[in-house]
Amino acid sequence: MNEPISFGWLFFKTLLAMGFIIVLALVSIRWILPKLSGARGRSKGRVKILDVQPLEMRKSVYIIEIDGRQLALGVTEHNITPLCELQEGAPGKSFAAVLNTKPSAETTYQPPL
Repeated sequence: MNEPISFGWLFFKTLLAMGFIIVLALVSIRWILPKLSGARGRSKGRVKILDVQPLEMRKSVYIIEIDGRQLALGVTEHNITPLCELQEGAPGKSFAAVLNTKPSAETTYQPPL
């Protein structure tokens, strides 16, 4: 009536349970988490985040698309500043060239928004 405990069978059941937990964790990471966090660039709304470039702690440049327009935004902890509107197909200047460009007398700043 009293059968001996098979440690091999207990070990197999433990490995099976651990395998199930690992598979469940992988499924939640690959499928559930991106749906909850809203993956970048896959938005069904009007605003899409195309790229993020961190500059310093809590300071970044975001490239976003709103209704087909691409904008560069400077984002800090307390401020969002439109930097420029990006034109598709237009040859781009390097960041250093843009910084070194001096505005002419007739040039006035027009925020893109």
